[in-house]
Amino acid sequence: MLDEKSVKILKEIQRDSKQTIKEIARRLDMRPSTIYDRIKMLEKDGVIDRYVALLNDEKLKIEIVGFILIKGRTIRYLNKMPSLYTDPHIAEIWGVTGDYDMLIKTRFMSMREFSKFLISLREQLGEDIFETKTLISTIKLKETTERPFGAKDPP
Repeated sequence: MLDEKSVKILKEIQRDSKQTIKEIARRLDMRPSTIYDRIKMLEKDGVIDRYVALLNDEKLKIEIVGFILIKGRTIRYLNKMPSLYTDPHIAEIWGVTGDYDMLIKTRFMSMREFSKFLISLREQLGEDIFETKTLISTIKLKETTERPFGAKDPP
C-alpha cells in the first residue's frame, strides 16, 4: 500500500519525469533525501517500471489511430502470431470481455499502411479468427499515461 508521500511523489513524476529531485522536493515541501529514497524504493518495488518519452503523433505524422476487435480461437491466434507483441504499429493489446476476445490499438502514418496491416493480419490468422471489427478514431478527446490512485487522492 502506498502512503500519502509516495502518492504525491508518483503524481509529480507522472506529470513530469524530467524534474530533478530538488524540484520535486520544493514542489512537495519535502527534503530531497526523502524524495530520492522514496523514488529508489518505488523503483526497487516495481511501482515505477521505467521512464519514457511521450512522443507527439501529429509531429511524427501519425494520422491513423485504429482499434481492432477480434473474436476467435484466442490461444491459437496468439501462438500463431508472436509478431503482435513486437510490431511497432501495435500500441496496446488487451484481452476483453463481451462479444470479442481481444482489442488491439494501432498507430499508422496512412490509411494505406493500416489497410495493408489489416489484410496481412487476417491472412496470417486465417481460420482462427471468426470475426473482426475495425474502428478508426476521428478525434482524440483524452489520452493520458497517468494512473489513478483512488478516490482518496491527496490534494
